[in-house]
Amino acid sequence: MDKYPQLRKCLIVGIVLLFIGLTGTPSINANIPISDHITSVTSISNIAPYGGTLSGHVTDSEENPIEGARVRVYFHDTYSENYSDSTGFFHITNISICNCTKNATCSKEGYYPAWVYLTISDNTTYDFVLTPFNITKLAIASLSPFIIKNVGNVTAFNVSWSITINGGFIVIGRSSSGVVIGPLEPGQEIMIKSGKLLLGFGNIEITWATWADNAPIFSIKIAGRLLLYFFIPQ
Repeated sequence: MDKYPQLRKCLIVGIVLLFIGLTGTPSINANIPISDHITSVTSISNIAPYGGTLSGHVTDSEENPIEGARVRVYFHDTYSENYSDSTGFFHITNISICNCTKNATCSKEGYYPAWVYLTISDNTTYDFVLTPFNITKLAIASLSPFIIKNVGNVTAFNVSWSITINGGFIVIGRSSSGVVIGPLEPGQEIMIKSGKLLLGFGNIEITWATWADNAPIFSIKIAGRLLLYFFIPQ
């Protein structure tokens, strides 16, 4: 016969309570809701600072700089862009820095567009090489008046011209240049209105030149003697 029934019952109850207390001990972070912790991590990962940059040069296959080429970087349903300067250099800012590659494109009228996928950082560099459409040829049909003609088989884009005078003394009006508005179709010619008054004296050399985005430079040089405002061809 058990002499200590109450003592035995108390001992059993104590052991059970001790076991429950050990298994239910809260962890150190139990007071931080799990959902709040996950939301905090997600919001940090979605941060996209716009401190990325892309710079470089735009040239043709012969490393000649291409001015006015548009370089654009697409990201998150938007983009940043810039245009190349006279040296072919471009610099784009305000690009998001995130864990993804971005489509960078380069284009200009008269050239086939180029593109590349890049991972943008705060100082990314990349050089574009553009290939012109089918090459054509320009010629100078007349010097006075100055007439440019497309003697090739394809349209010439951004036809440019210049008149440069070298030599002589106190020559006023040494050079002029410009760009033809609109493309020049095959067989088409255009007269450049570049009248100027030359003042000075001495031996000089005048160079007439023309070129286009898809046409090499064509030039004519004539030497002569300038007396006051007279030009005497030799």
